[in-house]
Amino acid sequence: MAALAACGQQHTMAEASATSGEADAAPPMQGDASHNPDMTELARQVDADHDGRMTETEWKAQGLPETSFKGFEKGRGYVTLEDYQKNPAPPGIDIDGDGKLTIAEFREFDRQMAAKMKDAAK
Repeated sequence: MAALAACGQQHTMAEASATSGEADAAPPMQGDASHNPDMTELARQVDADHDGRMTETEWKAQGLPETSFKGFEKGRGYVTLEDYQKNPAPPGIDIDGDGKLTIAEFREFDRQMAAKMKDAAK
């Protein structure tokens, strides 16, 4: 999910807007998505009804960051694997560097970004 929603600069900007009370999610990052980790398995796990659409309910059920969902949702009520594949993922989201993004990595990356945001706000 060029993150996935979901990221890097986008993730940070979305987190910043969420913590500052702004309602709009940040736009997806600009750049090259060709180096994104494979999110196919993550999308399969999140998309509980296997309709090709990850709804906000499905997304939240996996504990994934709402800001990454909102950044790609575009008022449709869902995101797709393609939404994330065509937008660059933030550097470092594939924590173990195996070329595949897992739910656990996404959650950990979000935790790390939130901690950085909190430290930066001090």
